Amino acid sequence: MPYEQTELYADHLPNTITDLYAPGTDEKALVQNITLHNEDPGTVNVKLYFNNGATVLRAINYDMTAGETTQFQFIGGGRPVYGNRKIRGFAGTAGVVSCWIDGMLKT
Repeated sequence: MPYEQTELYADHLPNTITDLYAPGTDEKALVQNITLHNEDPGTVNVKLYFNNGATVLRAINYDMTAGETTQFQFIGGGRPVYGNRKIRGFAGTAGVVSCWIDGMLKT
């Protein structure tokens, strides 16, 4: 089956580290972009991690100002997430940072 464009995650970030996207057994994903929007009236720190199956690697450590929207794009088709790899993350304050992870999914 070919890759299909899809939304891999869409929700507010929690304030404890949580799996945001973990592929199913037979799924392979290419993460193309991550969009964040801070709805809080103050600055909020966001941390996102890529777990390569053995090691958790912090990919993004970003202080978002009030009302800020930012997007991180992964060039070259996207960042692969498959097998026991996953994307994890959290914000300094729960429920105030919206997060969308978009990419291509192959099942």
